[in-house]
Amino acid sequence: GDDSQGGFFSKLKKRVFRGETQTKESMDAVRAADAALFPWTSDQSPPQSPTMPVVTPFDSHIVCIMRPGVLEQKRRLVQMDGSRSLQVLARFERVLQPFKVKGTQSSAMSTRDLVENTNLLWHTAQSKIAAVKRDASLQKASNATAEAAYANDVNSLLMVEKIIAQEGGLYPSNMVQAVSQNSEKLALRRGATDLIKTLTWRGVPLTILTAGWAPVATEVLRQTGGVAGPSGMLPPNIAVAGNFFQIASNGIVVGFSPPLTETACNASTAAALLGGSVAQSIRSRPNVVALADSPEALKKLVEGVPPKTRICIGFLEVDEQFNTKLPKYLDSFDVVLVGDASLAYVARLVESMLGLPVQQQQQQQQPPQQQQQPPPHQQQPPPQHQQPPYPPHG
Repeated sequence: GDDSQGGFFSKLKKRVFRGETQTKESMDAVRAADAALFPWTSDQSPPQSPTMPVVTPFDSHIVCIMRPGVLEQKRRLVQMDGSRSLQVLARFERVLQPFKVKGTQSSAMSTRDLVENTNLLWHTAQSKIAAVKRDASLQKASNATAEAAYANDVNSLLMVEKIIAQEGGLYPSNMVQAVSQNSEKLALRRGATDLIKTLTWRGVPLTILTAGWAPVATEVLRQTGGVAGPSGMLPPNIAVAGNFFQIASNGIVVGFSPPLTETACNASTAAALLGGSVAQSIRSRPNVVALADSPEALKKLVEGVPPKTRICIGFLEVDEQFNTKLPKYLDSFDVVLVGDASLAYVARLVESMLGLPVQQQQQQQQPPQQQQQPPPHQQQPPPQHQQPPYPPHG
């Protein structure tokens, strides 16, 4: 009923806010729920799939699995097919990045924030962009339909891009320093490096999609310790899709490559945008782990990928709309991570499908893929989809 459901939501919300996951009682609950969260660690052979919903603290957040038997069935299917059948799709903002800057209540900096709200742009362009965003917010508040709100967002984004291209004075080569100066605000979620290393070691493609600027997301990854190789290049299994700059011969941004913003945040568009081996992996690997921050983002994210086995993991922020959003998340995702979760659960789930954990092996040597030549989209992409013009840094 509504009363019991509301009480459950309220209790869950309080547990996340007051950090109950660190108490002895909650740690006992973690141990008691391990067989349900990770049935493949059971001593039973074969392990039995849990049937009751699992809601338990794990690594300082809450894990919700409403259909654990279905999840375990999917996990076994992926494990049987092997690593060559698997790919991972993830949103950059609010998924690979946390909701909040560590230790604060400030939202993490998006790729658009870095370009539009730092000294990368001339002051006059920043002022005009701020005015466009104010007007867009006022219009959005008065829009009666979702379609009108979406049209308003697209129109304002087109205006912002026009200002940047014509009056911004944006040199992508300056982004290296800008990302470094804002590293805490741009940081990835805890556990992201371990997940990326696992995928790289096993040769599993990771396609990262952003509604903002792909070159900024790429630079954040390059500067995250343990992700890039010794030369500063990203591992060849990692691809970043989003909006790309069009750069003049003098190194200044003069335009942007389509598609626009949110349209770039689906797998089919990423395949067309990046081409080559990335497109082949997206279109041919039938098993997908999809990481998204809303049911709507998930639906868009998996457009264009084979539908064989999809394990969908959602990241749910605890905010004023928490009670309203939670039922939709539980219905749309196989797993819902409540609070500003780490990626530890995702890494452990992926490792179970690929074989034994690989952390010790990774500490001893570099993954062999890092010694290969990067795919075409990381070498010299076509002019209409240019990557950052700056050279790799160590």
